[in-house]
Amino acid sequence: MPPFSLLQAALLVARLDHPDVDVDAYVAKVERIAADIREPLPASASRQQRLAALDDMMFRQLGFRGSRFEYYSQESSYLNQVIDDREGLPIVLCVLYMDLGRRLGVQMEGLGLPGHFIVRVPATDDDEAAVFIDVFNQGKRLTLAEIEALIASRSRPSAEFWKPQTPRQIVDRMLRNLLGLAEDN
Repeated sequence: MPPFSLLQAALLVARLDHPDVDVDAYVAKVERIAADIREPLPASASRQQRLAALDDMMFRQLGFRGSRFEYYSQESSYLNQVIDDREGLPIVLCVLYMDLGRRLGVQMEGLGLPGHFIVRVPATDDDEAAVFIDVFNQGKRLTLAEIEALIASRSRPSAEFWKPQTPRQIVDRMLRNLLGLAEDN
């Protein structure tokens, strides 16, 4: 069985309301973005250089950002719309960021916090510390204290919030978000 592609699964979620979404065309767009990020980087680029290049392309050059005014719009939950509009929900932006990171050779994992979703770049054997990235807030780096405060403001602390989400868990959360939006309308 081929490996589970979170990017493709997220694009298939968009077909719930947009059956004409061309998954392959969007995957090709993401591949082009990754190639544009990779091109100026030396082959020996450090993790920090790769993250800086990813942030520069995604947030400064392309203008991706969190959807503040249409947060509860279903369109902010669909990856194709987020790629086109460059605005979306935390989890959808994280899916794109993690896929681009993977294409750049940076290991990333999603953390499902209560009411929010962030990316963690795990610590390495080379003594590089873990990096916590709030993609919704244009790649803001978060400290452990900021994450703990965010969790405490919305829920009781739990070790579950620190466990990386599997691709299937991420898609499940995306679907639950959409179901919640549909029930509210």
